[in-house]
Amino acid sequence: MTSGSRGETLTMRRIVGIVAAVSLVGCGGAAQAIGGSQAIPNVARAHASTSSGKDLLYVIDSFKNAVDIYTYPGETYIVTLTGFRVPAGLCVDGAGDVFVTDAKAYDIVEYAHGGTTPIATLADPDSSPGGCAVDPKTGDLAVANEENWDYHYNWGNLAIYKHARGKPKLLTDYPNIDFYQSCAYDDAGNLYIVGTTPYVDNLAEIRAGKSHFINLALNAFFFSWGGVQWDGQYLALQRYDRDHNVIYRLAISGKNATIVDKVDTRGAKFINGFFIDGDTVIVPNGERRDNRIGTWSYPHGGQPRTQVKVDGTWLGSPVVSQG
Repeated sequence: MTSGSRGETLTMRRIVGIVAAVSLVGCGGAAQAIGGSQAIPNVARAHASTSSGKDLLYVIDSFKNAVDIYTYPGETYIVTLTGFRVPAGLCVDGAGDVFVTDAKAYDIVEYAHGGTTPIATLADPDSSPGGCAVDPKTGDLAVANEENWDYHYNWGNLAIYKHARGKPKLLTDYPNIDFYQSCAYDDAGNLYIVGTTPYVDNLAEIRAGKSHFINLALNAFFFSWGGVQWDGQYLALQRYDRDHNVIYRLAISGKNATIVDKVDTRGAKFINGFFIDGDTVIVPNGERRDNRIGTWSYPHGGQPRTQVKVDGTWLGSPVVSQG
């Protein structure tokens, strides 16, 4: 990256984030809305009564500042959750509850599987929440925060809500990370965090039961990362841009992260987050004029298994809630 003033660099990174339009990642990808008007809070356009016992796919629709719910598999539209200012990330817990981070309302809203009325709201007043993840061992909720979008008076932080309730414990990794973008837990409860300074993106780990960051050396350079998710063996990390529709698989050993494989999701553009479901990876096409939700073989990639045209714009941050 060319050198320049800190203010110029911060402005450019914020523009890149807005154009990227979404999060980072099921369990992590921070979604940033483009346009869209304020919606009536929590009004659904259809009933989700048929969703009981069935898996559901949740996808952020940034243009509408909403979250669309589809059947899964099949991607048939069911219902839309509204009332958000800027829905920025989605994550899901073991019970199928879905958490929606709202970067402009400074909170995290929880919905039961298939529900259209929030069952809880967590305040995150100091920073703008982006990607999130739930610890499969403890039920703790981790939220990656950028700076406060309205006032820009602080750097971001990582917020940990014990059992996804109450006030968070705030953790920082300055000067290695200023803005926290997305995060993911592995099966053992280790937390991986994607973040950035004005000049470089970084990857860090907080090991289970600990609260200090371990900064990981990565054998590649990424200017703009997308979603992140543990795939059961490796850490899956997405590079965001128009042409590199690739998910990288990283082996974590000590303080090192090494790329061991990459999954090419051919045909997707502006890949704004992904979700791995067993041997399938779900990737919404984020390009405004070509709104599709596709599935690919994981980790083989290649041509899509399915692609479904949907009524949504700047789609991203998919997660599957099991019924």
